[in-house]
Amino acid sequence: IPTRCAPADAALRRPKSEGERGVHVTGDGADMHRLCSECDVFVGPRTKHCFTCNKCVDGFDHHCMWLNTCVGARNYYTFFASIVAASILTGMVLCSCLYLLVDCFMHPEAFQARIFETDLYAEVPWEAFATVLVLLSLINAPLFTLDTQLVLLHMLLISQGLTTYEYIMNKQRRKEEAEEGEGGQGPGVKAKRLAVVLLGRLDWIVFARCGRRRGRRRRRRHFK
Repeated sequence: IPTRCAPADAALRRPKSEGERGVHVTGDGADMHRLCSECDVFVGPRTKHCFTCNKCVDGFDHHCMWLNTCVGARNYYTFFASIVAASILTGMVLCSCLYLLVDCFMHPEAFQARIFETDLYAEVPWEAFATVLVLLSLINAPLFTLDTQLVLLHMLLISQGLTTYEYIMNKQRRKEEAEEGEGGQGPGVKAKRLAVVLLGRLDWIVFARCGRRRGRRRRRRHFK
């Protein structure tokens, strides 16, 4: 239910044309300023306006659909701690279920004896417990895998001093430059080749969601 709620106050939204939206740079050199046309305030170099939350976010990382809020400089490490805790929790549940499943099938008599010691479960067949353990394992295995992948991805991003948004923009820029430059890679990529390769193996879920969002935008423009 919380993910279906609009995180922004609709009364604060102002209609903007496509040319007016976004961050505009004024001045040059030491007098350069970045003005957010939506908020009408000057913003920092790593600030981005989130059109879902309808506000500027300093150190913008991404808009988390599950938390229904933006992740930025102020709450990034709280977000990171939460996904680490979720990974540990699902890992503990998964390991406990797998241990009990192995014990259930390797030592069925001892397993049943422990069940029957509790009056509440005395009439419940051990097959029912085994079914519950299998279901919990099937649910927690993909959750643990995806959440652990997310933790590793953000650990690599932290080590490179990048936000998720900056990484996406940099990767898209490198792809465009590689296509224009006949497949060449810019300087600095080789120096961080291992990090780039590892990030490229873990970022599929980020780009899959970005691809779906861009697809929806193209369809909306097509039918207008």
